[in-house]
Amino acid sequence: HLSHNRVHEDMFSSTPTGVSLGFAAVVCVTTIVLLAYNTVFNIPVAFLVSYNHHLPLEAASIEDLGWVTDPVLNDGGIYHDGGGGATANGYHVQIFADSSTNSSGFNFVHNSVAYFGYREPGNPIKQYQFGMTGPEGKAIFSGIVPVGPEGNETDIGPIFAVWMLSGMTPMPDGETILGVFPCLNEGNSTDFYNTMVQMNVTDPETIAPGENPPFKRLGNGRLFYANEVYYGTFALEVKPNGYLYLYGSDVTGIKLARTPSMPSSIADRNQYTYYNSATKTWQTDPLTKNDATGNIITWSVPLIVDGPKNGTLLGPNVGDVWYDNYHKTTVMMWNDAGIDATFWFRYESLSTAPKPHIPPIWTPPIPPECAAEPELNFNYQGHAHPGWDTTGKTLLISYASCAYYVSMAKITWI
Repeated sequence: HLSHNRVHEDMFSSTPTGVSLGFAAVVCVTTIVLLAYNTVFNIPVAFLVSYNHHLPLEAASIEDLGWVTDPVLNDGGIYHDGGGGATANGYHVQIFADSSTNSSGFNFVHNSVAYFGYREPGNPIKQYQFGMTGPEGKAIFSGIVPVGPEGNETDIGPIFAVWMLSGMTPMPDGETILGVFPCLNEGNSTDFYNTMVQMNVTDPETIAPGENPPFKRLGNGRLFYANEVYYGTFALEVKPNGYLYLYGSDVTGIKLARTPSMPSSIADRNQYTYYNSATKTWQTDPLTKNDATGNIITWSVPLIVDGPKNGTLLGPNVGDVWYDNYHKTTVMMWNDAGIDATFWFRYESLSTAPKPHIPPIWTPPIPPECAAEPELNFNYQGHAHPGWDTTGKTLLISYASCAYYVSMAKITWI
């Protein structure tokens, strides 16, 4: 089984000021929400964007592409859970929280990485998987993972996991991408802290079989602890103003931090400041976890399910933030495993009143193979891959299903 508790209970929601959000509260499926704002979610001090091109966000078509694998290395199927990615140095990167094959009984690793569009340009679901050895068609994971335990983390044993379930963002050097991932005891689902990870996006032909492109955990390997907001795990974005923005989420919504985007600053909490929307200032102390005061977006919905967890608040889980060249604005996308599997789009314009409810445009299908896992028969962890089409006319998205499949789809905008 790839993941025992991949879909955390503290998943997400939020109502930005003046923006109407429509949703159906149906448990165990996915909602992916796109939000575009004239400032950083109504925060005038953060960064400005132009809001005048191809808006509102409306899809002309959506094509479901199927689930990703590497049929060259393993023709029996490679199974994945979670994870986003980024584009840098001419390569499109997809990361995974867990991966496995059915070869040799059960061949499993806590995280892995692949390139898409490399084996077959234009085809993102036929991937180039790293970390595998063996003959073509029958290769298995070597057990060497991109990111693993360090120092005293090794005392925890194989149940220590770095879940690469978040998105990543390209850095200004053009060769590295950055992500912030949770570290936990997978055996009892105890959260420890999140960790900032840098990947050097390199020529895959230079990577030996069974190995991975260079990854490293930055700083002391521990960014924010479990009693704090996991800034950076929700999403990351580097802006032209020289700052790295780190978005964190909890059961109340989304919070924001920033630090200079220089290598010496990105993992140094002494250089972080935190936006407080209540005071409209950047402050030196992080906001309080599960307290909506200071949120840039406040959104929570109750879990609807039979049993004692009914009514438990769900907040944002993971997402992506990027500048969209087609719409000429900054866009945020996230998903929630506590609502339905529909794509929703919301935005706010500089020149007009907040837009009313916008109809849903697509419900991502649950792979039929998930029927064999009734307790996990839902979609979650949606991510955007805007580097696939830098014009922004189309948007490649991915989402996980039932702890075994990561699927992709392509949105074409009007």
